[in-house]
Amino acid sequence: MKRHIAVIAAASILCGTLTACGDLGDTDTIKIGNSTFGGDSGVSETTTAPTEKVNIVETTAAQKEESKPESTGEILDLRELSPTVVYSEVFAMMNEPESYEGKTIIAKGPFSHYDDDRTGQQYYAVIVKDATACCAQGIEFVLYGDKKYPDDYPEDGEEVTVTGIFNTYEDVTGKYVQLVDAEILE
Repeated sequence: MKRHIAVIAAASILCGTLTACGDLGDTDTIKIGNSTFGGDSGVSETTTAPTEKVNIVETTAAQKEESKPESTGEILDLRELSPTVVYSEVFAMMNEPESYEGKTIIAKGPFSHYDDDRTGQQYYAVIVKDATACCAQGIEFVLYGDKKYPDDYPEDGEEVTVTGIFNTYEDVTGKYVQLVDAEILE
């Protein structure tokens, strides 16, 4: 396990070194779902996203229950890891999501919200930064129950701790990760 984490950390550091995580002066740029947040431009769409409005297919409660991941009982508390290892672990989640499927993840960071004008979909995320704060990754989450924004959510930028079951999903633009049946602990 220690060797696995060391390899992930080395790969993440190498990736960050080679790509420089974008502009090092732009410490607030993050990616959630189909969109990039922050930086000088605010929110911008990625070039891989379709330009036309996408129709959202509503699913029934039975379909949602059927597709809900089953918990493996394993817990990964990112709050207990060093900033470098946290970022490495999140990097691994994005690149090897099948090995995290069903695990309960606990993450702490600033809350972020985004409305996708093309789809009408709303995204909520906890932002995880690396040790130097040059790179950040948003972990999307879906709160348990019938929660409404903004009433049941924190303010953008507010520090939160989120726990939920790791899940993947696909839409017309690709495959993404999220925490489902999530709860905000703080």
